[in-house]
Amino acid sequence: MTVKIVTLCGSRKYVAVFETVELALGKQGVIVLKPVFSDEVLTPIELQNLRQTHLKKSTWQMK
Repeated sequence: MTVKIVTLCGSRKYVAVFETVELALGKQGVIVLKPVFSDEVLTPIELQNLRQTHLKKSTWQMK
């Protein structure tokens, strides 16, 4: 069975679009990786960790 994985990237101004697309693809059995969006005030280290994690998501490949 082939698994489809999609990574979404973009500006936080498209949060609603990300959610809509994630739901639509999820209903089709597609695994969706997307940025973490939050209004929480983050420390510089937390922000850097989130950036690094997103970069790993967008460059991740099944082996």
